[in-house]
Amino acid sequence: MSIWEAQPNCVYDVAGYFLRATGRSTIVDIGCGTGNQLLQVDAARRLGIDHADNIEKCRQEHEGKAEWYELEAARQQCVALPDNDSIVVCAITQRTDLAGLFGLLSICWARGALILTSAPDGTMFSLPSQTRPGSPDADGSLQKYRDLLDAKNLPPIYVGRTPNRSSGQSLSRIISLHDPSVEQAKSQLTEGGCRPLAILSTYNESDVITEVMQDLVEQGCDLVVIDNWSTDGTWELIQQFERSHPDRVESERFPFSGSAENYEWQKILRRKEEIAATCPGRWVIHTDADELRRSPFPGLTLAQGLEIASITGANRVNFNLINFRPVDDRPFSPGSLSTSFTHFEFGTRPGHFAQAKAWLQGDEKVSLAASGGHMAKFTGARDFPYRFLLRHYPIRSKEHGARKVFVDRCSRWSPYEKNTLGWHNHYDGFSEGSDFTWPKTVLIPFNEDFWENHGLHIITDLLQKTVRVAG
Repeated sequence: MSIWEAQPNCVYDVAGYFLRATGRSTIVDIGCGTGNQLLQVDAARRLGIDHADNIEKCRQEHEGKAEWYELEAARQQCVALPDNDSIVVCAITQRTDLAGLFGLLSICWARGALILTSAPDGTMFSLPSQTRPGSPDADGSLQKYRDLLDAKNLPPIYVGRTPNRSSGQSLSRIISLHDPSVEQAKSQLTEGGCRPLAILSTYNESDVITEVMQDLVEQGCDLVVIDNWSTDGTWELIQQFERSHPDRVESERFPFSGSAENYEWQKILRRKEEIAATCPGRWVIHTDADELRRSPFPGLTLAQGLEIASITGANRVNFNLINFRPVDDRPFSPGSLSTSFTHFEFGTRPGHFAQAKAWLQGDEKVSLAASGGHMAKFTGARDFPYRFLLRHYPIRSKEHGARKVFVDRCSRWSPYEKNTLGWHNHYDGFSEGSDFTWPKTVLIPFNEDFWENHGLHIITDLLQKTVRVAG
């Protein structure tokens, strides 16, 4: 058995995702143990590093399936040290020689490798150079682990918890992610650059429209708001907000003819394509009035996250969606989207995982209508490997659900889109007797630990894989 514990499969799944998403070809497993999990990762090149006795066994049992290196040789001779074509995974335990390990990882980092570390939550770390009580490595808590990584010149872009293979779904293991390209991009962020343009469409969303517009402005975006001839005061609120933010907001009613008997989503999407085409060189976000969008990097705005994406060479961003649900009979209080909802569910339908809804506009008009608005399609799309967060609030209360589904939506669907294209079926499961509340037992609490406990599923495709397998 290696001095490193066998790493949970989740770490290797994350490594596999980033191999696919970044185009890297090599995985390096420091503390590979038996090598079995390393060999499950789909990579053009696999490198296993461990102590001599384990490496000898790997060579005997897995000859030709990977390259095997003794730890001391790798450290001293740089035989297998990775570069910017590599993903490094490394599990840490209380018995790990941290000083030596972090010395090796820092070299990998300097050469451009993307690094994943994992450790049991609660592990007591002790370095010879830091032995005073209360030092950054005194325990395995997330903040202390962050401090330890920072002290060892391995700044993480994500630190959170993930299930350990031996503990079922218990979040008993810490995982950290280190990406030199993102860290470099952070240092290049500019003040007062070109703001992203959020193109927001709405119909009868008076209870949330002002809060959502304000949130987008605070996230560093300008707005074009398209109102589909609302009848509940939404348009008046849009105009009021535009008057108070004349340099940040524009609005229009669509269609231009003066009414909208049916909800014709294709035409709205084509209008969004037209608006976006007038903004070459600018990030554009296709969004709606019941959504709050966030960067994958805590402390950075949506605009800053998009700037990082472009600095690293991406021109399109995907989102992972979570649906917030009412869990009791309380009415929704306008202006409280970010505070009223305590429970959510991850996306469950295929469309929830097709969310390529932000792009760096080029000279070519993007296609939104062809995918029903799920994917901005254009020649030369390069997806950012880190997915952003979409917080979705489609139904805010029992009363709101009944009105939205049966009055504002289902009665207005375009017959062509509904019957010929097969769109607008997401409310088909509701009936006049539907309760429009969800039991807490089928939902996930949304609290201060959300990002630490679930962020890994937000920024990767692990959730999509889980849903597909379960389905």
